[in-house]
Amino acid sequence: MSIVTVALAQVPQTNDIEKNLWGILSAFTRLPKKTDLVCFPETALTGETTNAPSRYHEAISRETKKRGIWCLYDAYVTTEDDQIFNQAILLDRQGEVAYTYEKKHLWLAEPAIRSQDKNRVIATDFGKIGIIICWDIAFPEESRRLAKEGAQIIFCPSYWYKKFQTTKVIEALPQVRAFENQVFFAFCDAYAPETAARSRICSPIEVVAAADVREEVLVARINLDEVESYRRTFDCWR
Repeated sequence: MSIVTVALAQVPQTNDIEKNLWGILSAFTRLPKKTDLVCFPETALTGETTNAPSRYHEAISRETKKRGIWCLYDAYVTTEDDQIFNQAILLDRQGEVAYTYEKKHLWLAEPAIRSQDKNRVIATDFGKIGIIICWDIAFPEESRRLAKEGAQIIFCPSYWYKKFQTTKVIEALPQVRAFENQVFFAFCDAYAPETAARSRICSPIEVVAAADVREEVLVARINLDEVESYRRTFDCWR
């Protein structure tokens, strides 16, 4: 069986990079020893600050290598030509950057951020994964494309606002995306006064684990072999 241990760190987020880094590094200490991948929320490192010095990224890289796990975290990154991207950065077990995804579907509060229409499935040592960011979840074709390319788990770092009365929506969407694509779907929200804070890990047929509205590290052991079984039973692509 392909058993994988996935963790979602629903950590607090501010516009103070030092505090955010402390929260990220603290979450590592609460992970089970055999965790395969830990995912942090959208802009977990930077908050609304549009860049973080390299030493902050290096601190996360060192912790990832020390623990020998995969890590997915998010930050606003400013390029040398002053373009700003919302980046989900995937580190491998050696702390090296394995993949960077730049958010495609931007939210209304991101007028200065550039979008990109490039994404692909990443082959890890435990299975194939896909990455989208927050508002990307509202566009079903994004998850479908990754599933068609072989993704077994789709990760979605998020900063999901609750002020638009969309908390019920985000309680449902991860399960919908999981079922319609027969994948595991891992939605990692931030814990902040304006967020829904509804992180959850869904199989195609059920919510495997769900966070309360608090700072929390959510952990689930999932069997990736179930993906093919579900796809034979629920063929949504015919």
